[in-house]
Amino acid sequence: YEGTFDGQGHKISSLYISEAAVAKQGLFGELSSTGVVKNLGVTNSTVEMSTSDKINNSYPAILVGCNNGGTIMNCYVSASFVKTYAGLYAKSAAICGGSKGGLIVNCYSVKNTINETNNNYQIGGICGYSSGSIENCYVIETSLVTTSTNAAVRSICGSNSGATVA
Repeated sequence: YEGTFDGQGHKISSLYISEAAVAKQGLFGELSSTGVVKNLGVTNSTVEMSTSDKINNSYPAILVGCNNGGTIMNCYVSASFVKTYAGLYAKSAAICGGSKGGLIVNCYSVKNTINETNNNYQIGGICGYSSGSIENCYVIETSLVTTSTNAAVRSICGSNSGATVA
């Protein structure tokens, strides 16, 4: 997505993506460097990547699968579920699966479950992986569940590479 999506404070409920077999899943699969998603809530939604195929850097999330330098601001995800299975190499979260140089600001994750099974990758409440900036974001009552021994699991951001988390 390359434009500006202003949710104007509205919320979307019951988004359902199941058995996804391609990378970058969410309400917005991929956000470009000029893309902006703002003022939007998503509730009672599910994204499941349960294919048996190996999908490198799969980026599943409820709101934005992969942020390629864009901006996500004033958004939230609540009472939702993200699930990945073995072999996906997923970077999973409620707000954004992976953020490559982008900005995530004033966002929150409440009462979500991010579940990865034998995936050994990154999961977080806001972002699974980031090399951008995450500012003024918080996570409440969000469960980060893993069966992996090598997964990077952290409340705000599972793993970061030079990211600013403030």
